[in-house]
This record gives sequence, structure tokens and C-alpha cells, in this order.
Amino acid sequence: MPNGPAAVPQPPPDETHPLLPSTPTWTTQRRRLRHWLREKAPSLAELYETAVTLLEEQPLPGRSRIIAHCVREIANALPALLAGVERTRLEYDKRLDKIALARHRLTRLPIQAPRSMGGTSISDPQDALTQEFFNQIEELIKEHKATRLKRDTIAERLFQANRPENRHLGDALRPVLRRWTDLKDWFVGHAHDNGKTDAQCDWSDIKRRFVLFERTVLTLGQGFFATIADLDELIRTSTPADVHLVVTQLGHIEHYKYFFEHLDDPAWIPALRAEGIFNAPPSVEPNAIPRWAASEFLVRVIDRGDPTEGMKALSQIADALTQQSLVNPLVIRDVVDVLRKVPAEHSVSFMPRLKQWAHHDRGFLFWRQLGKLVTHLAEGGKPHEALTLLTPLLAIEGVRADDDFEYSYKPVKPRISMYEYIQIVDEHLRPVLERRGEELFDVLCNILQKAAKLSRRSHSSEEWDDNSRVWQPDLSIQDEDDRDDVRSVLVVRIRDAAETLLNDGRVDLGPLVEDLEARRWLIFRRLALYCLVTTASAPRDLIAPRLTHEASFRDRNLGKEYDSLLHIGFTRLTPDEQQTILSWVEAGPENIEQLIRNYETSTGRRATQEDIEKHHRSWQWKRLWPCHTALPATWRERYATLVEEFGEIEAPLPTTREARDVLEGERAPRPEQDLRTLTPAALREYLLAWTPERTTFPYPTRSGLAEVLTSLVTADPVAYANATEEWLHLDPTFLHGIIRGFTKALQVDHPFSWAPVLSLCRWILAEPRTIPGRSVDRWEADLDWGGTRWWIVELLRVGFQDETHGIPIDLRDVAWQLLETLTMDPDPEADEDEEDFGRPSQSMNRAISSVRGRAIEALMFYPGWIKRQTGDAGPPRLPAEARAVLDRHLDLTEDPSLAIRSLYGRWLPWILVFARDWGTASIPRIFPEYSQRYWLAAWEGFISFNNPYPEIFEPLQPVYAQAIAQLGSPSAEADDTRDQRDERLAGHLMTYYWRGHYPIEDETGLPYQFFARASDQVRAEAIEFIGRSLDRTDDPVESVVLDRLQRLWAQRFDRARQDPATHQAELRAFGWCFGSGKFEPRWAVQNLLDVLRLTQSIDPDFQVLERLPDHAGAFPLEVLECAKRLIEGQTSHVELSSWGEDLRRIFSQTRNHPAPEVRQASDDVIEVLGRFGHLGYADLLSRESG
Repeated sequence: MPNGPAAVPQPPPDETHPLLPSTPTWTTQRRRLRHWLREKAPSLAELYETAVTLLEEQPLPGRSRIIAHCVREIANALPALLAGVERTRLEYDKRLDKIALARHRLTRLPIQAPRSMGGTSISDPQDALTQEFFNQIEELIKEHKATRLKRDTIAERLFQANRPENRHLGDALRPVLRRWTDLKDWFVGHAHDNGKTDAQCDWSDIKRRFVLFERTVLTLGQGFFATIADLDELIRTSTPADVHLVVTQLGHIEHYKYFFEHLDDPAWIPALRAEGIFNAPPSVEPNAIPRWAASEFLVRVIDRGDPTEGMKALSQIADALTQQSLVNPLVIRDVVDVLRKVPAEHSVSFMPRLKQWAHHDRGFLFWRQLGKLVTHLAEGGKPHEALTLLTPLLAIEGVRADDDFEYSYKPVKPRISMYEYIQIVDEHLRPVLERRGEELFDVLCNILQKAAKLSRRSHSSEEWDDNSRVWQPDLSIQDEDDRDDVRSVLVVRIRDAAETLLNDGRVDLGPLVEDLEARRWLIFRRLALYCLVTTASAPRDLIAPRLTHEASFRDRNLGKEYDSLLHIGFTRLTPDEQQTILSWVEAGPENIEQLIRNYETSTGRRATQEDIEKHHRSWQWKRLWPCHTALPATWRERYATLVEEFGEIEAPLPTTREARDVLEGERAPRPEQDLRTLTPAALREYLLAWTPERTTFPYPTRSGLAEVLTSLVTADPVAYANATEEWLHLDPTFLHGIIRGFTKALQVDHPFSWAPVLSLCRWILAEPRTIPGRSVDRWEADLDWGGTRWWIVELLRVGFQDETHGIPIDLRDVAWQLLETLTMDPDPEADEDEEDFGRPSQSMNRAISSVRGRAIEALMFYPGWIKRQTGDAGPPRLPAEARAVLDRHLDLTEDPSLAIRSLYGRWLPWILVFARDWGTASIPRIFPEYSQRYWLAAWEGFISFNNPYPEIFEPLQPVYAQAIAQLGSPSAEADDTRDQRDERLAGHLMTYYWRGHYPIEDETGLPYQFFARASDQVRAEAIEFIGRSLDRTDDPVESVVLDRLQRLWAQRFDRARQDPATHQAELRAFGWCFGSGKFEPRWAVQNLLDVLRLTQSIDPDFQVLERLPDHAGAFPLEVLECAKRLIEGQTSHVELSSWGEDLRRIFSQTRNHPAPEVRQASDDVIEVLGRFGHLGYADLLSRESG
């Protein structure tokens, strides 16, 4: 070879496998990178080989600039190669030439004074040129900024390329992107001659940067698990000084997480902080709250060494969080967990931010951690900070109720969730109370005071009434149900705090009571009295003034606490003080006129003078009870007389939420066992004589007594049926309970004689339905006979259906007379239909809860009862009398109720069985085309409660057609069952198609019209119905049916393929058909794959995944592609985790498959799983990848 320049060495021959033995220059990683570049872009591979050769083997002159040039070209080409991002450059030379020309034109024009003619200025040419000059400069600045911004966007797109999971790069990977752009910029800057020779270059720095560049590009090109192996090696062998090399490997979100989850050395914290890692917490995404592996790493290692560096990193995190528009609550949780693991003094500087974060919208993710931090601070010598943090956690706010009414008490709630609130007060108040008890007591009282103010009624007769007698009736207890009211929780904590402070001697009783009373609200006055009662050494000078305060004596809201104080303190009063109280007892209750009105409202009759005097004595009896053991002799005698009249008073039981929820209550005046001993005659006398009296809470009511009557009759219906004459002329509430008892007796197989019971029912129905002048609370008694009539209907319904103890046929006339009378009941009233407007479901709800509606339904059991009783052959027939009733109620002039019309739809199949000719002829009347309201009421009743019976197919064709015509039409906003009706319609039509009633090719057929008009979701319901029906079919499905269903799907898929965007739900619903396992495997798998290529998801995915491995042996490539598309389309980490067993069944059949393309496809799917954070499948990679 002639002398001359050394020949450029040729690149090594192309390897058939990138993992051949390495050489000092061409390491395994470099060979892997070169192999990938040769596959992607051979020209870039040549540049890379040149750069490596010049760097390691051939020190040619000028090589530093050549290497930089090669790197620049590769880096600039990668975004277009991997992400399809075309590179654009701002041509500064041309833009600056334009600016220079504008400046030249401006400077050549002589400056002149402004000219004007008259009052009008003449524009100066210089102004326009000046504006042009500055416009050019401004435009260049804008384009320069846009180019810089686009550079960052290009980098982000590069790291998202072929990594759809990296679309949520967020802020966490910002340092990684910055490291890449800085590295690229360095090489771009050194690709041009800068006056330095190669000898003047820092070659160690150039090599270090080149290695960083190689590692970054390699992570973009090599397999996911290859980078995992590289990270394992780095974690095992590198030091914090290698942090730049580590960052280059973290360009994938799962690699980022993997590194921090496996790093356990706190010595890395300073290097990571310097790299900006802790400046980039991930932001909250629209549908997700991402965890942050970097902050979790800090939590894990912070207590393994000097926390100083960790606190610097934590400050960076906190500063970065304050810049977020919506702070990531999971990162806040990590910050708090770090603070809990370091000495308490480190938390002081974080207090302002911790207080601000306490009311985060998603604080439920860290509120309990904040509570634990409160304890940590208190026990760590920072009780003031503990109380400072605790205060916002205990804050409350008002809630605007839906029924906000000026006379209603307003609800309040914690600023945090009630569950966490209770956890915090249960677990973290005590440490603060022990160290800052007085301050905590004041904080709790202030919060409760605010709660009382927020919940106060807009209009109240008592300014400081907080309704605490309802939400905290007994200060001595708190049952579990009380813990759903934040006011009750606060009261108990204030009570306990007061007891602790008093027992420890940190506060005196007098100032404490005065402080509570100064807060004015009822609950604080009650707490003040309670503290006096529960403090053994309470001085007399605190007790006496409060017992001899007449307003407190007469304030029944203070009754329990005042009476308790009177019980322990009466003996400590002077005789004169005792006489003062007894004189108030002598005077009797105030507001007697209001008491009389209350009595008349509750009993429905006027109070006599005897009633008034009796109430006066009863009131004295109750007021004397707390101090009756210490009364003077004359008053003891009076009290004994009162006991003879009213009996002994038992110590009151604690008031529970169950009793309070009763409100006006359904409590009986006497126990059931007492009433059970009475004869029917004695029971009648008792019922006639008893009148309600509101002297205890919850007080007894007629409704409560009626409940007891129901139990008595249910247990022994014979005794009460044989004495029905005793039940005449009783209050309707009591007869309501008695008739209900006979009904329930039948339901538990307790028979009785029907004749006297039906006779009693005839007497009831003969009574006027309304009772003139009757005024009662509807919760305490029946206003009229409506409730009793409803239970008579129920009694008839059960009597018609009970085959053993039902109504005998010889009572048919009586039973029919009762039923016919009830079908004419005014309930439901026509004007109530307006409430159903736009809500057809309400019509049915009102029908079954009304007397007339329930009677129409009972009529449907009448034909079957007659058939069973008479033994007639054939199906039940609708008797003429029943048909006449049904005919009458179809006449809108007779019965315009939408509720009743809905029943005709509900029971239409029965009507067609009982009277097919009449029923078929009545369908146009049941579903009137001239009235959408009545049509919809009947349709709601029919489609919601009936299956596609064969008997209704022919007669209902016009109705089905009308329902299809209404698909997609606007509906009322309140129509809450529209979707359900459409779904049921889809099921009916698909059933008839399955049975062969319709050919899908017939464009005039109802199924064809249905799919043409239905929304995507409703079409999906139809396909899902087919799949579910196949899955529920245990026997083999006939081939003719399967062929019919396949033709339907072929037509639907062909239509969906033309416009996939509007058929996504329908396409996904094919999963139900695939999951049924009824179709030929090849057809099923291929159609599933065709769907997934258009949707990337399927319904239900879990069922499809269960079935998919069954076909992996016969169709491995198709199954693997289906699995890959399902994985890439999945957004739920939890859902994807549940597929593990099924995916492993697939990979176990494909990892060692003889065909290399199957093994490669199997590895590709596992790589996808890894990229989504599911690294547990690495053991199923093929031998080539392993």
C-alpha cells in the first residue's frame, strides 16, 4: 500500500446478534446501541461508529469537533426518527438582514418637526418606519422564544415516543429532560470551530459527556428490561458521584420509579438534590393522583443518617409544591411522613404550609398523617406547634342543605372528612391536652361556638338556642351514632377536657363554669351545669345561684342538667332557697295556652278543665322527682299523693339516637305483653279511653300503639277475628294496625276465619273516607281511612294468592264487592300526575303505593283465585265484572291517572292470557298514540317489568315500533329511567331476533330500524344482551342460531368499521359474545382482534382475558396481539394487575414456541407490561431475551 494518510478503519461486520462478546472499545452496551441504530437508521449508525472510533481508537486532528458534529446530527435526527417530530430552525441571518434593512431606511430619513394643517396632524413617514423597525425586533424575539419552547416540547415528545405510558411525564421527569437538552446543547455548541485545538480540550469531560449521550440514547432504543438490568448494575456498583449517569437511565417513568424504589442509601440525597430531582414533584392529573418515587425514597431513608441533607431536599419539595396550582396530596403525605421520622424541631419551618395543606380538597389522603404529626410534635417538645397544626384539622364549616328553610337548623360539618376527624380527636388530642390543655380547651370551645352560630335557625324564638337537646340530649354519654355529628364529637371532647383540667388542678371550677356560661349558647350553659354536677367538691356558692335562677328552672332545654344539679344540690340550699324553688313548682307550668293547643293538636279534641288540672299535677310530679327524697314534710306528702295518681318515676334511661330518630315517634304507651293479657272487650275499652300525652320523650302515639296491635293480631289472629265486633268505631289508626295484623298472619301461615274479617272490612269501607274536623300529626296517627283501606287491599291480595289459607270461594261476592269498591278509591288523585311529569317511573311508584292502584293490581290475582277455587280447566279467564272494571279505568274521562295507566302496561301479559281478544283490542287504548304522556306511562310499566314473552310478540309490534321511533328523541331531564327502558327494549328485540322472528337483512324489520336509530350505548346494550344470554345458556346453542347471530355481528361490524368513533361502545360489547365461548374459535379470535384494532379495549375485559388463553395454542400471534392491545388500552393499574393469572397462561404457551416470531411477539407483550409497571413477568421472557 502506498504511503499516505492512514486508511480509516472499516466498521466491524454486522452482528447477527447484538450480545456477542464485547471488546474494550465495543462494549456490550455500545454493540447494542449500534445494532439498534443500524435497524432504525443506518446513516446514523455510521455517524455513531465514526464518533466511537475517533474517541477511542483514531485520534485524528479536529476529532473533537467531528465527534460533536456526529452527536449533534444523531440527536437532531432522533425526534423525527422516533416521534415523527420534524426539526425546524429559526434562520437568524435572514431575520437580522430584515431588521438591518429596516434600521437603514429609518436612519436615512431626516428627522423633521411634526407637521399639521389647521387642526389636523399630518402623519410623519418616520413614524411608520420606526414602527416597522420595532415590529421586526418584536417578531424575532417571539420566534426565538417559540423556538426555545419548541425545543423542550421536542425533548418531551422524544421521551414519549413508542412509550404511551410516558404521556404522563409530568414534572417528575423534568430533570431527565433537562439533562438531555443540556447534553445536546453542549455538543451542538462544540460542533463548530471555537479556536481550540484537540490538545486544549478536556478529553475526560468529552468522554464523560459522550457516555451520558450513549446511555440516554440506549434507553430509548433497547428493551425495557435491559435498562432494568443496567439500573440494577448501577445501584449495585455506582456512587453518588455517578448521579449524572443514573439520570440518563431514568427517561422512562417506570425506570424512574424502579431506581428510587430499589435505592436505599441516604448518601445519594445531596447528589440527587443538586441534580434538581426534588424540585419536580408530579402534578395532579385530570383522572389520577400520581405517587412520586423520589419523595417515597426520602421517607424510606431519612432516619438512616444525618437528616440535614434530607431536610434541604424536603424544603425543595415543599417549595415546588407551592408552585403547583393543585398540590399533589400524595407528595404532601410523603412530606408529612418525613417530618414524623425526624426530630420535631425540623417541622417548625414547615408549619405555614402544613396549616395551608390541612384543607386540601383531597386531604383524605394525608389527614391522618397530619394527626400523627400532631402527636409527634407534642411528644417531641413542640406542643405549641402541635396545637397550631391541630386547630385547622378541627375546623368546621356550614353546609347549605337542600331544604334550607329559615326555620330549620342548619347542618355543619368538619372541613376534613368526618371519618378522619373522629380518628384525629380519638388518637391525637390527648398528647396536646396533656401539654397545652387550657389552650386546647379554648380552641375546642371556639370551634363549637362557631358550629352553634352556623347551625342557628334564621328565625328562632330563642336567640341562643342551638337545638343541642336533639343532637346531644345526654352529656354523660355518646353512642356510636352520635359520632356522625361533629357538634356532638366536640361536646364530648370539651366535656372530657374540662374533667381532665379540673382533676389535674390546672383550672378552677368557678372560672371554668363562668367561661362556659359567657359563651351564651345553650350547649355551653348545659356543659356548665354538667361540670357542677360531676365535680364532687363543687362549692355551694356555685350551685345555689344556678338552682335559684327561675329562667334556668323553667327552661326545659336545660331540664336534664338542671334536674341533675337539683338532685345533688337541693340539700345544700338554705330553707329559703328551697322554698323559692318549691314556690315555682306550686305556680305550675307557664304558657298554659300553648300547652292546651299542643294537647288539642295531638289528641284531636278540646282540653277540658279536668285535663288541664291533671296536666298541672303531672307537671308538678315530674318537677319534684329530682329532689323528692329531700323535700320538707308537707311537700313529701304532696309528692306521695302524686305518686299514687301517676306512679313511681323510674330513673330515665340514656337517650339514644334510635329514640331521637323517632322524632314524634311510634312508641306504645304500654308494653306488648301487658296488652296481650287483655280480653278483646278490655282491649277495646282501653283503646277508646287512651289519649296521647307528651310528657316523656319519645312520647307514645297512636301509631306506636297500632304497631303493637299488629303484633298481637299476627301472633293470634283467630282470637281477634272472632271478636271483630269489638273493633267497630275504633280510631282508624288502630284498625289500620289490626287489618295489617291479619295480613301478616297469613304471610306466616296463621289462618283465621275469613267471614268476620271481611265483614269488618265492609264496615270500614262503608265509613266516609275522610273524617271532618280531624287534625293530627301524620307521623302520630292516620288522618283518614286511607291507610286502613290500603291494608284491606293487601289482605285481599294475599287472600287471593294463598293456596292453603286463602279466601274461600263462597265469599266471592263479598270479596269482589270489597275489591270493586277499592278500585274506585280516590287515591291516587289526578292532580298528583303533575308530580310525575317527565318522570314515568314515578307513575308506577305512585300506583303501587296508592289504594286504587294496589286494588287494580289485586284484580290481576282474581282470575287465578277463581280457577284454583273452582277447579276450572284451562287458563284463568277474566270474569265479566273484572273486565268491566278494567274497561272503565281505561276511559280517561273516568280515570285520567297516569299512575293507573302504568299498571296496564305492567300487567299486559297477564291481561292477554286472561282475555286475549279484549286485551289485543285494548292495546291502542293502553298505548294511545295521541298522548305521549299516557303512552310513556304504559310503556314504562310494560318494559320495566316484563320479559319478551311469546304471547305478546304479535300484538305488541306497533308498540315496539313506536318505542324504536322515539329512540334518540329528547327526554325530560327528570326522566331517570330512560336508559333502563332503552336497554330493556334492546333485550326484547334481540330475543325475538334470536328466535328467528326477524331477518336482520330486512331493512323494514324492527331490529334493523332499532340499530339505525339507537345511540352507540344502546346498540352496545343489544350486543351485550346477546353475549350475556349466550353465557347463561348451559345447553349447546343450535348452529342455526349461532349462524344468525354471526350474520348480525358481521353487519354491525361492517357498519362500525366505516365510522369507528361513533361505534366504540358497540364494538367493545363484542367481548360479551367472545367471553361466552359459544362461537367457533377462529371466528371469535379474529373478530376480537378486528375489534381491538379499532378500540384498544373491550367489555368485559376480565371475561375476555379468562377466555383468551384457551386459544393461545392454536392462534398464538393473534392472541398475543389481542393481549398487547388490551394492555396498551388499559388505564387502571389495579385492573391490569387482576389479569396476571390469565396472562401467565398465555405466556407459558408462547415463550418457548418453536416459531421465532411467536417468541418475539411474546417478549414484546411482556416488554409492554414492564413499561406499565408490571415487572413480575420478566421470568417469562424467552431464552433470547433472558
